[in-house]
Amino acid sequence: MESSILESIGVEIIGVMTPVSICMLLVVLLVYALTPSSPDPTPFALLQRWSTSKTPLTRLPKN
Repeated sequence: MESSILESIGVEIIGVMTPVSICMLLVVLLVYALTPSSPDPTPFALLQRWSTSKTPLTRLPKN
């Protein structure tokens, strides 16, 4: 029996999506495992202050 074009495209999509999904899951698990339990919020706080201020990043007051 001859398969339809939709069936063959579906098989190709599944063939590509399966390894990509597995790789994405492994990356998420790896990042989760390597992230410290209490990350230092300093870079994020600095970016937040810089994004809300009207001064250049080099002129931010130091804590």
